[in-house]
Formats: sequence, structure tokens, C-alpha cells
Amino acid sequence: MNKNNSSIAILLEILNPGFGFIYYKKLSPGNITLSLIGLLITILLIIFVPSETRFWGYTKAAYSGIFSLSDKSEHNTSCALIFWITIIIFTRGFLILILYDDIKRRNEVIINQYSSDKLLKELNKLFLLKKEDVINEGEYKKKIEQIFIAINKFGIPEDKEDFLIKVIPLKETGIITQEILNSLKNCIL
Repeated sequence: MNKNNSSIAILLEILNPGFGFIYYKKLSPGNITLSLIGLLITILLIIFVPSETRFWGYTKAAYSGIFSLSDKSEHNTSCALIFWITIIIFTRGFLILILYDDIKRRNEVIINQYSSDKLLKELNKLFLLKKEDVINEGEYKKKIEQIFIAINKFGIPEDKEDFLIKVIPLKETGIITQEILNSLKNCIL
């Protein structure tokens, strides 16, 4: 997801908890539930805050007791507004932090994934270094092992069979062995 879409997701999350997750991650039962709860809280705030309902009165009374305020209506109203604003800020802020962390992790995965083109370049570069005796066979295998670890951890951005088909010519040119090709196959399948 690009930066603009990430910003839109965070703005949607500010408007209502869950909307940013739905925009960013698509639909899932958890994201829909989170959005419905956020929408319910927003609707309750719109309905209950302006009017002197029983719920609003309980909130004012609770805050009067907590802060040892007199029974003056304006103090109670101020405390209740502080309560609801605090709830909104904390819930929205917490969800935005979760969404931001998820966006960061997903971007890290995208950056560190090995496409077939990236793998071909890396293996060609390593083979050239080995061929010119800049690195030895042990270093060559260690670097390939590190690439496989990254592939295992972050995955590949394309179809697995297409990925392998693009890598097979490296075996024919001697850049990789059948053993390395089998290891790669086991890593991605």
C-alpha cells in the first residue's frame, strides 16, 4: 500500500474506529465488528451527549463523585464532556497506533520480499563474485542461505510456480545447483 493510501486509512480510522482497517486490509469479520462498535459509540455520543438523558446524568454524577465537585450542573457537564472526549481520544489513538504499526510491518514485508527478478540479480551477482574468487564457496552458500531465510520470512510477491520457472535457467547456466533449486522449492512451496 502506498503512502497516500496509508494516510487515507489513518484518516478514516480517526473518523470512526474500524473504517481505516477495512480500507487498508479489506473486509474481515474482525474489522467489520470493530467498525460497528465504533459506529455505535459515535451514534451513542451523538444521541446521549446533547440531551439530559439518564445515561448522560450517570456520567455527570460519576465524574462529580470522582473529582469531588459540587452538584452544579455546569461542572457536571464539563466533567462528562471531559470523560467522553478522553474516551474518544484514547480509543481512536489506540486504534490508530495499531493501524500504523500494521502498515509499517506490511511495508517492511513488501520491501524485503524477493521477486524473481530480485533473486536473479542477487544470485548472478553472488555467482560472479564466487567466479572471480572474491568470495569462496562457503560464503556463497551462506549468502544464498540468508536469501532463503528472507524468502521464508517475508515470502514472494508473485505466483510460486512462475517464480520457480524464472529461476530454472540459473541451474542450466551453473549459477545454482540442483540442491539449491530444491532448497528454494521447499522454501516457497
